[in-house]
Amino acid sequence: MKKTSKKESEFGTDAFWADFTAHAWEKKSALIHIPRNSDILKLDAREIFKLIVELSDLCRKCDSVIGIKFYVNSIRLEDFETIALLPLASDRSLEGYDRRMRRQFDDYGLVCDELMLLKSPNATRHWVRLGTFIDGLYRHVGIPNRFSEMGLYLGTYKQTPFGVHIDACGVLSFPVIGQKNFRIWTPAFVAKNPELKEAFRYDEFKNDSLMLSALPGDMAYWPSTHWHIAENPKGQFSCTWSIGIWVDRTLADVTYDVLKPLISKVVKKSLGRRQAKTSTDLPNQNMNPKAIPDELDTIASAIAGLTKTEIKTVLQTWWREHTNRHGMKTTPNKKRKL
Repeated sequence: MKKTSKKESEFGTDAFWADFTAHAWEKKSALIHIPRNSDILKLDAREIFKLIVELSDLCRKCDSVIGIKFYVNSIRLEDFETIALLPLASDRSLEGYDRRMRRQFDDYGLVCDELMLLKSPNATRHWVRLGTFIDGLYRHVGIPNRFSEMGLYLGTYKQTPFGVHIDACGVLSFPVIGQKNFRIWTPAFVAKNPELKEAFRYDEFKNDSLMLSALPGDMAYWPSTHWHIAENPKGQFSCTWSIGIWVDRTLADVTYDVLKPLISKVVKKSLGRRQAKTSTDLPNQNMNPKAIPDELDTIASAIAGLTKTEIKTVLQTWWREHTNRHGMKTTPNKKRKL
């Protein structure tokens, strides 16, 4: 697949994102070469190693797996087993970690669902870098109502441990070690061939797929609606980090969740001691369908008494916090505002 064009050479600029969203975003998969001077390439193998060791140290300190899963031959290990297999500073590099793991496993994979859980200057620096990068996309497609998150995938696993699957997010994937092969099918094709879902064997459908083979310095992208699986038939070590932009949450869903605490507070205040009741008295008109219990009438009046300013303030608070996080699931410092 051709990787470069004049517009792609402007990687990360507004012109790039305008072209990307016009031709690829939620439409088709793409493989794009990243110019060497791009700031996003500073999140290289060395920096990824620092982040995953820092998160692993936190897991060991808390004696709890935080956002990390470990697979051996496509079988997920228990959390207590995973903690014992996390990267160590003494590994010195991702390749060093791989050498240590290969003494025990031929086929292994470490998956980190969210690599920005850390509260450190190093994590903050990279979080700002990611936010600046992804803001360029948001200017053209809007900020996700749910969130974006940074994931990490490394190991020698020959296939994605959970088979052909679909995520509710558009994915921007960045290999930092080795070649990463993504086999992708359109939603229309999978709808006609449902046996592909969660499949590990799919030879008869390979000719109907698109293969993206990405190397360090490339960005692979596929839409949220496309089914995919990573392939590594020779079991070579690879490490890839990604940004997943989740597009499965409507504005109505978000608004309901944001306003729920406000409405709950108003309801509890209006009912006073009656809020603890476990049954509701019948109205004086008994079972008249047009009647309403006094408690419900009180609630209706209380909610109707909310002012636009009260409602708007709650929505503004959510919006401010959401945008300060660059729409990301977590931040190294929740109080940081850019």
